[in-house]
Amino acid sequence: MCLIQCVRLLLRDAGVRKSAAAIRDIVGVPFKKYAPKHAILSLQNLGFKASFGQVNVAKINEDLLPAIAFSKSGEPLLIRPNPTDHGFLIS
Repeated sequence: MCLIQCVRLLLRDAGVRKSAAAIRDIVGVPFKKYAPKHAILSLQNLGFKASFGQVNVAKINEDLLPAIAFSKSGEPLLIRPNPTDHGFLIS
C-alpha cells in the first residue's frame, strides 16, 4: 500500500472522505514525491494532530492509534485499534 492510500484510509476511519488528489493538494507546498512530511502536513491541514518519530512496537497503545508506521523496507502500514481484543490491526 502506498503512503497516500494509508492517509486516505486513516481519514476514512475518521469520517473524512478525500480523494488522493485532494490529499496531495491539501499539503500546500510543492513536491515531487509524497513523503512522510507531506502526509503530516496533509493531516495537520485537515485539523488532525500529526507528528513523525520513532516508537518501539511494544510501546504502541490505543492512545497512539490510528497511526501510519513504516516497515523496515520502508513500506507504509496503517495501524488501527482492534475493538474485539484491544490489540491492533495492521493493513
